[in-house]
Formats: sequence, C-alpha cells, structure tokens
Amino acid sequence: MEQKEQKRESNSTEIEQLSNQIEALQLDINQLDRSVQKLTEIKSRDYRWRYLIPVSLMRGLVTAIGATIVFAFVIYVASIVMAQLETFPLINDILEDLPWEEIIENSKDSTQ
Repeated sequence: MEQKEQKRESNSTEIEQLSNQIEALQLDINQLDRSVQKLTEIKSRDYRWRYLIPVSLMRGLVTAIGATIVFAFVIYVASIVMAQLETFPLINDILEDLPWEEIIENSKDSTQ
C-alpha cells in the first residue's frame, strides 16, 4: 500500500512539474508570438515610401556609376586592342570611301 501511495505522490508531483513546464512553454510561445508580430510590424515599416524611395534612388545611382565604369573599361580595352593592330582593312576601306571634304563642307555650312 505504501508503495502505491508513493507512486501516486510521485506521479502527482511529476504531473505538477509537467503542468508547470507546459505553462512555462505556453508563456514562452506567447512571448515569441508577440516578438514575431513586432518584427512583422518593423519589416512592414521598412517598405513604406520614406524608406523605399531613398533606397531605390541609391540603387539606381550605384547601378549608373557601375555601368559607367564598366563601359569606360570596355572602351579602354578596345582602344588598346585597336592601337596594337596596325590597320583594320574593313574599317580603312570604309573610311577611305567616305567623302570627307563634303562632310566637312556641310558641317561648316550648317554651323554658319
């Protein structure tokens, strides 16, 4: 009999401990839920116009600067390659066939 009572008492203390742990877990879950809601509010504020416009402008500016640098580098490399080659037969033929005197005369006439 005594053993049964001890088992019952140990079972009831275990049940109380488990119940306390469940309550503590429920409190932690509620606190975590509140934290997630706060983070969601903060995240939604980040996408408002006052944040979105400056970020978009900076991205556009950085993209323009990057594209300019890449384009300048490509032109620089192309000019080095062209300088290393003595002549481009195709380009030389085209340039020789152009009526340079007429082009110069027309440009002088249009500026006056």
